[in-house]
Amino acid sequence: MHQKVKYFLFLLAGIVFSGCVKQQSFLFEIPYQRDFEIKAGLNPVEEHNFLLNNFFVDTAVLFGSRNITSDKISSIVPVAMQIVNLSGNSSFDFVNDVSLIVSDRDIPNLNFEAFYRDPVPADTGPQIDMVATLADFKQIILKNNFNARVRFRLRRTTQEFITVRVVFKFGVR
Repeated sequence: MHQKVKYFLFLLAGIVFSGCVKQQSFLFEIPYQRDFEIKAGLNPVEEHNFLLNNFFVDTAVLFGSRNITSDKISSIVPVAMQIVNLSGNSSFDFVNDVSLIVSDRDIPNLNFEAFYRDPVPADTGPQIDMVATLADFKQIILKNNFNARVRFRLRRTTQEFITVRVVFKFGVR
């Protein structure tokens, strides 16, 4: 009996400590934000896309201020994103799922999902915390200018106009 308890405790300790993940370390992070409006009356049958064009970052200045050259960068990955309701405390409970797709301005078909939330919890409040993907955006971000698209699928028709802010950041390794 004592032997079984010992193995059980050993197994339990292994499970607990296997959940410990090393915090990602980045050389620095690049923040972005943009506001847009969700109109009242959008229906749940269609997919709704909001284009957010011309996200600009001067990578030469950004890297130069840190004494880093682009050849020293191994990857640029999504870190965190929030979608925030600026119109008040209205809930995002009407949203079924949402994602942010980043695309190259020169090659519009070159696009990758950076963040997603599927499904959005039905009891969500005025902010949606997104999940970062594992995609590498180095070749897009180093071009200094990219476009993004926020894609929504809804649970029900939107009842009011909502001013929304997307806040996201990429980590540079």
